[in-house]
Amino acid sequence: MLRCSRTLQRVLLQAATRHTSQLITNSLKPTQFAVCSAYEKAFNKPYQFNSFKCLSSDHGHHSDDEHEPSEQDKVRMSEVYKILSHPPNDLYYDRGERKVPTELDNPVGRLLARLLGFNSEKSKLGTGGRRLYGAVKEMSDTGEMQKAFNTGSTFWATYVILSLHVWMVIWRLRSVNHKDLKHFREWFYLAFQQDVEKRIYASGVDSRVSKWLRTLEEHFFRTGYELDLVLMGQSDRTMSDVLLDLYYANDSTKIDEADMLAAYIDRELECMKMTEDAVILSGNVKFSCSFIQALEAADIPLEFDESAVPELPKNLQ
Repeated sequence: MLRCSRTLQRVLLQAATRHTSQLITNSLKPTQFAVCSAYEKAFNKPYQFNSFKCLSSDHGHHSDDEHEPSEQDKVRMSEVYKILSHPPNDLYYDRGERKVPTELDNPVGRLLARLLGFNSEKSKLGTGGRRLYGAVKEMSDTGEMQKAFNTGSTFWATYVILSLHVWMVIWRLRSVNHKDLKHFREWFYLAFQQDVEKRIYASGVDSRVSKWLRTLEEHFFRTGYELDLVLMGQSDRTMSDVLLDLYYANDSTKIDEADMLAAYIDRELECMKMTEDAVILSGNVKFSCSFIQALEAADIPLEFDESAVPELPKNLQ
């Protein structure tokens, strides 16, 4: 089995678009075909054949760089695609009323809070931005996504999930028309920066933290720019290409994971599109997927610990 070149992948995708994909899918193994079918059912479009080794050599030899997923990985990927095949849904989730800080939760304190603008529109947007980042943290802190998408087991594994959700929110905000949107976006992104800095210190790094933060921020903006181009149709790369390059360190054995993570992003962006602007700005949001069932089906432990000393992928060091 030989891995397809990028040029050949595009040819195969064009063939799928012309409804001749049967020529390709005939060469897929049953598990690969199931994953492909689940993707096409979920997103009503042909699977982009980045992942699967589509060509068989005449002699049946394997190329040196071929990576055959374990049976556990095959089950994991198949189960994750089943979850992603569920129709997109509105992300509204009631997080309760805004409350004044505990130290001001008394008659005099509440009066002072009102005088200081606690009930102003900008203050509500600031709370909404922090709440929405709290929803991002919820998706990252369980460890489900890190294991479902095989992003690793250290700080970087969680940073991948955090930063992708932050980018998805920023992309969604492009379609929001609000005079104080900039204020919301600043609070949201500030919460992200502060959280990342805390996680770096919590991981045991006590020197050169500013360099870490600068490197991660540069990576975030580069990745966001590349993904924006993909969504605007101005890139010759797919979303999977960008994810593989910038989040999986261009490790060819992680192509399946990059494809699957791209499918998650496709679905979650649709969910965010279905969610009203006012809900987004209030922070009353809960991202849609839980991957516990997939991990249990693949017999993957749910425990996750990111406290190990963090390390960056080689292409960022």
